[in-house]
Amino acid sequence: CTTHENTATITQTGAYDSASVEDCQGADLIVTKTAIPSFDMTYAWDIMKDVDKTYMEVVPGSMATFNYTVSVSHDAGTASNWAISGIITVSNPNAWQDVVVDVTDDLCEVVDGEDVTVPAGGSVDLPYACAVDSTATLNTATATWDAAMYHTPNGFDTGSAGFAFVTPTNLIDECVDVTDSVYGDLGTVCVGDMNPKLFNYS
Repeated sequence: CTTHENTATITQTGAYDSASVEDCQGADLIVTKTAIPSFDMTYAWDIMKDVDKTYMEVVPGSMATFNYTVSVSHDAGTASNWAISGIITVSNPNAWQDVVVDVTDDLCEVVDGEDVTVPAGGSVDLPYACAVDSTATLNTATATWDAAMYHTPNGFDTGSAGFAFVTPTNLIDECVDVTDSVYGDLGTVCVGDMNPKLFNYS
């Protein structure tokens, strides 16, 4: 807002009086947002067991020793449940007026996004979350308002955030426990161990 002061003066006496007016020109609101990706990675496991020989002849009362190898392996994982979440922030640079806006998102539904009052000189945060396609890489939010009512150059603003599904947030069957009917507990195998991981016993 700009203040304009006007003064009237009587030339002969020097008497004067002033009146001031304030001219407020609205500025567009500003939309910013975050976009946090998430997805699951599920691993499938396989197990194989081998023995060095399947038949031995021994003298009665002596020992027969068989050497076993258990091989445990996993696949590269299957991704699923791609989603994004974040915060849409609508900021009002106009210190002299509240502005009522409608907020939408091109990928997700914005909860309570209609008739949002953004206070003068303040901001409003709106959370969102939804499932998306695995190929999505950009998310855009839009705020709209009555430009004529609030004397702003435009009646909308947009904010975008990029994202990428690179690191899974939830690993399913990341580790497995391996047991043997004769030997008992062989141990735990996790993604990141040798693949396949071998257990040997006699």
